[in-house]
Amino acid sequence: MFERGALAAMGTRFEIVAAGAPASQLRASIEEALEEISLCHQRWSPFSPSSMLSQINRSQGEGVAVDGLTMELLSQCQRWHGDTAGAFDPCVGHLLSERDPRRSGHEDSGILKNASRDSTFIGLANVEINVAKNSIRLLQPDLQLDLGAVAKGFAIDLATDVLRDAGVPSAFLHGGNSSISTIGQPPGASAWKVQLPQSSEVLELRDQSLAVSASKGQYAGEHLLNPLTGEWIDAESEGYWVRSKSAAEADVWSTALTVNSGSSESIKFSMPDDMDWGPLRMATSSNTNEKTSKVSVVKSDHWSFLPTESEDKI
Repeated sequence: MFERGALAAMGTRFEIVAAGAPASQLRASIEEALEEISLCHQRWSPFSPSSMLSQINRSQGEGVAVDGLTMELLSQCQRWHGDTAGAFDPCVGHLLSERDPRRSGHEDSGILKNASRDSTFIGLANVEINVAKNSIRLLQPDLQLDLGAVAKGFAIDLATDVLRDAGVPSAFLHGGNSSISTIGQPPGASAWKVQLPQSSEVLELRDQSLAVSASKGQYAGEHLLNPLTGEWIDAESEGYWVRSKSAAEADVWSTALTVNSGSSESIKFSMPDDMDWGPLRMATSSNTNEKTSKVSVVKSDHWSFLPTESEDKI
């Protein structure tokens, strides 16, 4: 009934589960969708010296010609940065590299040694995005971009489009701990039911996406740094989930809500009308394990997909 595929990329494991079409069609579509994710990894990985992102980060103030998709993503980042009042900001790579030097994109780099924590140093005002010339220029010599808060969701959106264009009527895609996209519903059910990891909460998705962000537990992400202050998010800060039509937008806004954990009500008014969101409610491990073992239809290290009573286990 279901066909599956998986890929290691962007520091996590992407998985696709699809149904509702001949097996050969599903397998070919999944392979094409995973290839799209792989290409995104090649463009935007902060760990690969040859990636487009690493080329930008070591440009030292020189303009870098970029492909159309990278320009589209960074242009969107500029909009999201404004919409979230700076709570989403990809200009934090130099700070993230303090904990993981691999993010410098090249060996023996001295770029990070003098990176400032001054909040005025962070922000897309320090990045020249020239759409006419398809070029990116960093205006601060120590600045580095990191797309970890949005690249997985953006890649999942592209992969979802591949599956839709191929006529796949039912699919579930995820990228590790943070990002989900769905097409239609699973056979015999009205929606994909998702139990959040380490939580008793169940959400329904149909042609929707979901992202979670938090500074602790299984949700914790390396991008969880407050760009408004340059400080790491407190481990006790509340995390959030966001449900949206776009996995990338859900990624952005779940991160923004977590960054603004103490004042999330204010940022809510800036969110698009087609989104809903909520705080993450952690369950005790014993309760979570008991519930998952009884009802999960597909289990991975990251998510549990919950069937209706009429569905058979896969």
